[in-house]
Amino acid sequence: MDVAGLLARAAAMVPADVVNEAGVTVVDVREYLDHDEWEVAFDLLADLGCRVQPMKRRCSAPAGAQGMSSAACTRYAPR
Repeated sequence: MDVAGLLARAAAMVPADVVNEAGVTVVDVREYLDHDEWEVAFDLLADLGCRVQPMKRRCSAPAGAQGMSSAACTRYAPR
């Protein structure tokens, strides 16, 4: 996989409502990728990624319940 593909996959993991201090969103990152501006897209992704944090567990099953992984109960939200 090439750099643009890896960055596109990373952008797909950023929630759409995450915005940095300059008002940049993942939509802007995708536009930079469309214009082959990988370095800018990478820097913006790094900044947006710093604004995402795991939310508290919201799962009906207790941790370690049979057939339920902890990853299945974790959601991510903007800071």
